[in-house]
Amino acid sequence: MRIAPLFALAAVLVLPLAWTPQALSQKTAHKMGHKTPPKKAAATGSAASPALIAAGKTLSSEKKCNTCHSENLAGKPNFAPSLRAAGITQKYNAKTFAVVMDTGVTEDGGKVKAPMPVYHLPAKDSAALYAYFKTLK
Repeated sequence: MRIAPLFALAAVLVLPLAWTPQALSQKTAHKMGHKTPPKKAAATGSAASPALIAAGKTLSSEKKCNTCHSENLAGKPNFAPSLRAAGITQKYNAKTFAVVMDTGVTEDGGKVKAPMPVYHLPAKDSAALYAYFKTLK
C-alpha cells in the first residue's frame, strides 16, 4: 500500500506545527486545569479598577497615612517618604509594597523606620493602597 508513506510524510510535516510555543502553553495550561493559558501581565502592570482605587483611598484615610506622609501624601522631608506615584513606584512594585505593608521588612531586608507601623495588611488591601497611591500625581 502506498497510503502509509503518505501518512508518515503528513505526520512529519504537520506534527511540528502542533508543537509551537502557543500550543505547548495551551497543553500545559490544560494539564493545570485551565481552559486557556493564563495571560501574562503587561510589563507596566494592568490598570487598576476604579473600585480598587476607591478602596485604597478609603484605607489611606482609615490608616491615617496623611498623619506622617502629609495631607497630600507628598511626604515630609527627613521624616516620611512620598506616597505619590513618583515616589512609591520608583521604590516598590505591587508585590514588594505588599510585603512591606504586611511584614515591615523592606526590599533590602531591613525594617521600616519608626514611627512607621507594621500593618499586617491582607494582600488585597495592600493592592488597593498601591493602586490608589499610583493615581496620585
